[in-house]
Amino acid sequence: MHAISTILFDLGGVLLELDGLPIKDSWVDDPIPAEQNWLAWLRSPTVKEFETGQISEEEFVAGVVREFNLKIDEQMFREAFIRWPKSLFTGAAGLLEQLKPQYNLAFFSNTNRLHLPRLLHDLNLASYFNHTYASCEIGLFKPDVESFIYVANDMQVAPEHVLFIDDNQINVEGAVAAGMQGKRAVGLDEVKAVLAEFGLL
Repeated sequence: MHAISTILFDLGGVLLELDGLPIKDSWVDDPIPAEQNWLAWLRSPTVKEFETGQISEEEFVAGVVREFNLKIDEQMFREAFIRWPKSLFTGAAGLLEQLKPQYNLAFFSNTNRLHLPRLLHDLNLASYFNHTYASCEIGLFKPDVESFIYVANDMQVAPEHVLFIDDNQINVEGAVAAGMQGKRAVGLDEVKAVLAEFGLL
C-alpha cells in the first residue's frame, strides 16, 4: 500500500450534517429508499448540469421538480434545498485541525452556487483545508473518473498517495478507478475508524 500524503474528503454526510436525503419521502408518491435515493440524485442530468455550473438556479429548481415528479412547488423545493447542508458534525473541526499539520487536506464536493458561499464562509470550511474543490467551480462531477484525475493533478499529488473518503460507494469507486485509495464512511465515527485503519490517526 502506498504511503498517504493527502486526505481528500467529501463534505455532506462525512464532515457535514445534511437535512436528510436529497428527495424527501413527503415530496413523492412512492418514497425512494436511501441508497436508490442517492443514486437517483447523482445520476440526475439536472443535478449534474447545475452542480457543474451549466444551468441556472431557476432551471435546476424547475428541472428537479419535473424530473422527480415532486408534489411540492418550486419555491418550497428551493427553500428546502438551500437549508439542506446544516453544520459540521461535532468534533469535525477538531479532527481537521489535528490532521492538518501532518497531511495535505482537501475536500471535493458536488456542490453549487446556492451552497458554496455558505460552506466556505459561514461554516469557515476554507480555513481547514489546503485545497477546496467544488464541482460547480471545476466543471467536473463525482463519480466521474476524470474529476478525480483533475483533483490529483491540480494538487500535484500522485493519485495513489491520496485517500478519498465519501459516504456514497459509487463515488469511492470513481476515486479508486482514478488510482486513489478510497473508503466509504458515513458520519464522523466512521471517518475516524477509516483514518485509524489507514494508520493516519
